[in-house]
Amino acid sequence: AALAEDETPALCRAVDRWAHDDRPDRLLAAAVHGLIAAPHVTTGADRELLRYAALALLGRTTHTTLHGPALALLVRDPATRTRYLPRALLLLASGRLSASSAAVALPTHPEPVLAAFRA
Repeated sequence: AALAEDETPALCRAVDRWAHDDRPDRLLAAAVHGLIAAPHVTTGADRELLRYAALALLGRTTHTTLHGPALALLVRDPATRTRYLPRALLLLASGRLSASSAAVALPTHPEPVLAAFRA
């Protein structure tokens, strides 16, 4: 957490590298640390690195447990929120995405998020 706060760009670069690595432990590290870094992102470059990492994780069809964290990152990103929110809300309804991950979309997409919470 301290590294995410103090050295956000370095952690975002690492997350992107790990998300493109084939080793399962690196993929898991990308998912976990991407979510830790995301609240501290203040630049477009860091957001872009997390976006690329999330898309890489989402593209791994044999590692579907990483899709929840990947979608959480994509919903947090204003550039990808609209596209990936419906898929994220399906995971919320099935219990595979945290409520706080979906709640970041409340200001921009209140109706679908509230409907998912009700469901």
